[in-house]
Amino acid sequence: MKTISVYSFAELSKDAKKKAVDNYRMIYGFSGNELGRYMDDKFADKLGTLTNEFGYNYSLSHSQGDGVCFYGKILGDDLYILANLIYGYNTPDNIVKAIKDEIINEVTFNKITINYCHKRTVEITVGYPVDYAAEFSDDDFNAIVDFQKAITSWYGKTCDDLEGYGYAVIDILQEDKHIADVLSYNDAECYLIDGTKVL
Repeated sequence: MKTISVYSFAELSKDAKKKAVDNYRMIYGFSGNELGRYMDDKFADKLGTLTNEFGYNYSLSHSQGDGVCFYGKILGDDLYILANLIYGYNTPDNIVKAIKDEIINEVTFNKITINYCHKRTVEITVGYPVDYAAEFSDDDFNAIVDFQKAITSWYGKTCDDLEGYGYAVIDILQEDKHIADVLSYNDAECYLIDGTKVL
């Protein structure tokens, strides 16, 4: 009866470890769950206390339609929080007044397609009480327009930042050292002496 010796990752030679790492990368690429944890943390860091008001999607494979987007609706006092995120706690007086007077009463981030994840798949609308629009002053309308422009710019930059972060994390997750750490941690995996994984 022939006996086959198997080894843990730590017991392999340098060349065999390299083969095991390359095979892992070719088969698995990187852990989607691990990327997801990093993205969740970064999303929460970007959106702060508004995180639970949004859903978000991402697709990061350097393909057409890839990117990051988030969607939801902001109402009431959360509008002040949103404004502070956008303006860096230096919200213009006309925006503060428009929110206080409920000239601006909601902001909707509406996902308009399920097929893609980039920032242009979300339509942003600053809501106001239509029934009273005839009574608005020029300053009221200017505040709505200014807020719409500021939100759109902030949204695009936030999505771009999240996308760039995601790709940076993927690069790290695919590095030899990271994969070697993953394989070292998993003691249940066995290899032949040349680094071929035993199924």
